[in-house]
Amino acid sequence: MRFDLWQFFETTQGSIILGALIGAGGITIGQLLLKSSALTGFVRQPRPARTNEARALAMRVVLALDDLVGGCHSAAIDAPEFNPADLGDFVLHTDNPTLVLPRDADWSLLTPDLAEDIQWMPNRLRNIIDALESLDVSPPEFDDFFLHRQADYSRLGLKAMDLIDRICLEYGIEQPERMAYYHPRETFEEGVALAADFSDRRRRSQRNASGSASNVTPLFGVSSREERAPKPPEIDPGI
Repeated sequence: MRFDLWQFFETTQGSIILGALIGAGGITIGQLLLKSSALTGFVRQPRPARTNEARALAMRVVLALDDLVGGCHSAAIDAPEFNPADLGDFVLHTDNPTLVLPRDADWSLLTPDLAEDIQWMPNRLRNIIDALESLDVSPPEFDDFFLHRQADYSRLGLKAMDLIDRICLEYGIEQPERMAYYHPRETFEEGVALAADFSDRRRRSQRNASGSASNVTPLFGVSSREERAPKPPEIDPGI
């Protein structure tokens, strides 16, 4: 008599055994899928949540950098006001720019290169302030303080605007709104160009003055380094 497996499974005992086999197989397959998901990284924080957090942080950074752009613009166009009775006494109309990045920010939400460039910005600002404070601000040269202030804050403003462009492009954020008559990038580029042109003209003037005798007074007189340099003793020609 031929044994029919399907007839066996149609019996009560066969149905019980078949159900047990199906249940055990389902549990095994489920465990394998969970292990596979864990190994391949599917069991983790949903990407949409991380994306939303990154975009929110990027938006806060854009707002902070835009404030820095405004501060750099004010400093770059600030002209000193001198006291007519004392040319060594002057006042500036704007304070140094400030940058307040979000505190306790999770910078790992942003791309590594972008996060590093953002975190460098407070240090760049601090270095400019320290460098300007190191200058000997006394007439008539003022140690090129006003020239450096315009050029350095213009360069920092350009860097901040470039960062804003990158962040807005990367995270789909709208660019800060500018008034039709307000063009900070043009002001910064002009400030950098004017400083470079002035430095070039000064070097040419100094080369011409050192190459031949001239009755033309140099643009800024004797440099502070030359004033501090020891002078050779005067020799009596009669000796």
